Amino acid sequence: MTKSPQPSTVQSLGAENAALRTRLDDAEAILRSVRVREVDALVAEGDADPRFALLDFNAEQHRLRDEMLARCSEAMIAVDTEGRILSLNAAAERQYGVGAADVLGRELTAIFTRHWPSPEEEAAAWTALRGQGEWQGEYLQRTPQGRELHVESSMSLLRDSHGDIIGHLSVVRDITERHHGEAALRRNTALFSEIIEQAPGGVYVVDAQFRVAQMNAETRPFFASVQPLIGRDFDEVLEIVWGPEIGPQIASIFRHTLATGERYVSPRFSEQRHDIGVEQTFQWETQRITMSDGQPGVVCYFQELTAQARAEAALRGSEERLRLA
Repeated sequence: MTKSPQPSTVQSLGAENAALRTRLDDAEAILRSVRVREVDALVAEGDADPRFALLDFNAEQHRLRDEMLARCSEAMIAVDTEGRILSLNAAAERQYGVGAADVLGRELTAIFTRHWPSPEEEAAAWTALRGQGEWQGEYLQRTPQGRELHVESSMSLLRDSHGDIIGHLSVVRDITERHHGEAALRRNTALFSEIIEQAPGGVYVVDAQFRVAQMNAETRPFFASVQPLIGRDFDEVLEIVWGPEIGPQIASIFRHTLATGERYVSPRFSEQRHDIGVEQTFQWETQRITMSDGQPGVVCYFQELTAQARAEAALRGSEERLRLA
């Protein structure tokens, strides 16, 4: 037969359970406050039986702060002077595929390592941060999983209420896609320039804004009287070379090709140049192209036939004199 516990024992156990329940409720309240970041710190009170107290409790202030950070679309990471992670927002969690609970207190390398364009740029960045309190620039990040992110980062020092440096805050924007696009554009531009340079005869390009964009070596002597040339308004260039009457006529052909994509092939063209006062003869054509930056443009291919035209004229004159003789 089982002996029933004494009333005093039951009361004692009940008191202990109540005390444990109180402590458990306190612990759950503290953990809840930490999770939602309603506190800045916890301190232990007592040595034998430590209890924890909340410091700087301002739920509304922290709620507003966390709401602002959560809505920020850019990754924000705060680290202390030893490089340990103090906080990160939801955008940082998404960008690096981590949870705040898993990385808080760990070194920043748990999320990524920095790889600078050069040692000099790295030194300049930290010098600016220490001296001016802020720095902004670009570098490469590598995650522990092997991902590479090209980022634009803004770093600023964090200070406590006494003005002492306690770490720094990084606002990080992932520009990997833009970086790859810029690299592809540079490659396309280089290839386009090589094609233009190696093309037979004279070749030059007018961009979507009707500016001289590019030309090969054979074209440069023809425009020698126009300086500067690259980036110059093509209407102005044509008026300098061919004068106020012929220049606009040629410009209208280029604008038509740019607007419609219709190719133009000129008959033999002989006119006196306005800039040097010499008659020159050309054959030329225009075509609309897509330039390396994705914008439309007009390419002009031409051949100078001045010497040939003069030889033909001389031959005709000789034949006429012979006929008369």
